[in-house]
Amino acid sequence: MKTPPLADLLLPIPTELAAADGPAPDVAVIYDLDYLSHAGPGGVRVDNATLATLTRVIEGSAKACGALRYVRAGCSTDTAFVHRLALVSAPNNTWQVAARRDGADACVIAELRHLARTRRMRLVILVAGDHAYAAPVADLRAAGIAVWVLYRAGSLSWRLYQVASSATPLPMGLGLRPQPQERANRSPTVRHAGRPNSFRG
Repeated sequence: MKTPPLADLLLPIPTELAAADGPAPDVAVIYDLDYLSHAGPGGVRVDNATLATLTRVIEGSAKACGALRYVRAGCSTDTAFVHRLALVSAPNNTWQVAARRDGADACVIAELRHLARTRRMRLVILVAGDHAYAAPVADLRAAGIAVWVLYRAGSLSWRLYQVASSATPLPMGLGLRPQPQERANRSPTVRHAGRPNSFRG
């Protein structure tokens, strides 16, 4: 199935987030990459091309909201191995790989708390659905920063939904493809990696 043009896939900006007259807001995108990786039917992993399409849609939508200034992603070693080609070729993001249990969540929470503390952004787009992010999102809102949560349909914590400024399901009409099975010959030695700035296929 051919993927539609990016302009046709951009997410509609919620009315509560539409910029008023004045300078465009500075925008950050924060990914729970473990969560986004399982955007296939029934929560199966998607392949690198689909992941790249999803991130282009998300970041294109972020640019429609304002000036995209900051992109960060956290993931587990398993996700980093499966999507290693997409991660290594990504020119516009910094990503962190965490080996410990719930380590990716901790990376994302740290980023959200950093943004709440520095108050450099006026809008944070969070690609996640876990209740663990409800408290740091509430901190962002208390700091006067809007938070737009993008989530997999049927996979959004009620607590997170309640504290977000707005929540929108990720687009599913992208010709989503499952990740091919690979031999389990990966090395678990990666702990942290990154390179400055969005995933592209």
